[in-house]
Amino acid sequence: MQQSVFEKQLLLAEKYQKPVVIHCVAAFQEIIEIKKRLKIKVPMVIHGFSKNAPIAQQLIDNGFYISFGKYLLQNPELEPVFKSIPNDKFFLETDTIEEGIEKVYALAAKYKNIEVEELKVIINTNFTRIFDSRLLINDF
Repeated sequence: MQQSVFEKQLLLAEKYQKPVVIHCVAAFQEIIEIKKRLKIKVPMVIHGFSKNAPIAQQLIDNGFYISFGKYLLQNPELEPVFKSIPNDKFFLETDTIEEGIEKVYALAAKYKNIEVEELKVIINTNFTRIFDSRLLINDF
């Protein structure tokens, strides 16, 4: 039933041209297959990514965006995974941690070997590319 509901949600997202944010624990292959089978073209963001480089690469190769948050701070083994993600394919988040977004940005900038201000430009560009450009980060 979960898969059926998920597929209906994806079809609605496609119909209304809305990006989809997905929390996936252990069904990455299934999500990739569904995206291909249903020919979903709207942006799809994997939220709270904590897996390895091969899974990240499969997702990127299939058009997904990847969002990093608490696990980037908590798991040093994610450094090479994060470094491997193209700058136009990632987001940062803090929905489940007490540390502020500043810590996530600082570590991500360090991993990418760039300044935090450059990282902010990257994130803003990614945001405006896939979400309604009328919603700008500065409006929040």
